[in-house]
Amino acid sequence: MEEGGKRADFFEVAGQGATRELCLRVKGYYLGGERVYVLAQSPELAQRVNDELWTFEEDSFIPHTLCPISGEVDEPVAVGVAAVNPNRAERLVVAGNPAQETVLKAAGFFNLVTDFVPKGDESATASARLRYKLLRENGFDMAHHPMGGARR
Repeated sequence: MEEGGKRADFFEVAGQGATRELCLRVKGYYLGGERVYVLAQSPELAQRVNDELWTFEEDSFIPHTLCPISGEVDEPVAVGVAAVNPNRAERLVVAGNPAQETVLKAAGFFNLVTDFVPKGDESATASARLRYKLLRENGFDMAHHPMGGARR
């Protein structure tokens, strides 16, 4: 990828392990010094991701917050449902299947996007494929990572 380019990474995950995989990716990005905004498809999923970030591993701490629809937050990891960048993050992480237009609008605030392709859920897989196509059409360099791929 050229310097300053936009990149979207799509990771295949087992349908039931998507939230845990998301948390592991967020942890890796945080430990690598990145600020992250997690865009969830619903307030319920945002709350679940928020809760998982506290509990998915006993020995790790990821400073994060569940953020309001508007306004700024200072945590390195923010979780919400709006197409915003409330914490000046470098990376957008997509949780679940937010509306395509919401993802596309949110992606405009970021150069790095992480998304997931849940295997075993045809509807969710089809939505992820459409997001892949839309991001590619909007100037993102795309990368697909099969299940079991290396974790950053």
